[in-house]
Amino acid sequence: MDCGLIDTIGKPAADLRSNIAAEARAKIIYERLINLTDDPGVKDALTFLMTREISHQESFEKALYSIEHNFPPGKLAGDPNFSNVYFNMSQGTGDERGPWNQGEQWEFISDRDKQLAVD
Repeated sequence: MDCGLIDTIGKPAADLRSNIAAEARAKIIYERLINLTDDPGVKDALTFLMTREISHQESFEKALYSIEHNFPPGKLAGDPNFSNVYFNMSQGTGDERGPWNQGEQWEFISDRDKQLAVD
């Protein structure tokens, strides 16, 4: 086997995430190309290629989710002082709460004075 054809950083979960992102970017490109043409044959070909990107992405996602404890990647833990802290620096109109910044695991900091060290 020609090892020059293998693109890996040596961490399967990180490699799969990279592949998922690449497939998502390619799908968007195909969507944009489809919107630029009126030729039915070109649209069919691009739709086929776009659909392959979707199936590849879904396959990579299934592989990723089959790996237990696949996040965070690497071996070193993050700094526990910041691992579960959400610094709310986008206060004002449109400021939202959701699973990305609320729940038992999150310390939510909206006080500007407490954000100075990380801003």
